Amino acid sequence: MSEISRAAAILKALSTPARLELLATVLTRQERGANTSVQSLAAEFDVPPKSLLKDIVRLQECGLLALHSHTVAADMTPLSTAADGLLAGLPVTRLLAEEPDLLRFFANGRLTTLPLDRGTRERVAGVLVRLIPAGRVLSEAEVNQMLNEVYDDHATLRRLMVDSGLLTRAGSADYRRVGAEPAGADSTPERASTRTPAATVHPKNTP
Repeated sequence: MSEISRAAAILKALSTPARLELLATVLTRQERGANTSVQSLAAEFDVPPKSLLKDIVRLQECGLLALHSHTVAADMTPLSTAADGLLAGLPVTRLLAEEPDLLRFFANGRLTTLPLDRGTRERVAGVLVRLIPAGRVLSEAEVNQMLNEVYDDHATLRRLMVDSGLLTRAGSADYRRVGAEPAGADSTPERASTRTPAATVHPKNTP
């Protein structure tokens, strides 16, 4: 199962208030060393044990609850593991692996604040500009949408990239990532040929 599928299964299992309350109750009782038997939990929620077991089994399937001899135990490890898996799959996480000292400016895959130091700020911009595809002319709206995935103030981040020479801007709308084309590549978009192919002349057969 992929990390996204695993996280989706957990979120789906927690999508009802009853299961959320059940998990929270088991955790609270567990921390206090109180009774977490099916019978005592059913009595607290004022539902038949059979009805409660359906929710226990659903949470057990994704690893958040375990049932041993009619006693329920909670484990939040699958939830944190799923969150870590989702973060690991984000493009920005892979980019920051090359600049680990910049991680302090990020939380949950998003930039929380731009550094005050100009050099560090430009390093952050240099990492994040790699989220913008190479070799394409993009509108301002497209750039904003991409940068908004990692920072709320996408306009400030976009201007920083332009001021730092990481993005070029033509007029007021067209943006292109600097230095993104392969060496020797023609920066002019290739156009389809409009020349008409020469007609092929076939020699006549002579008797």
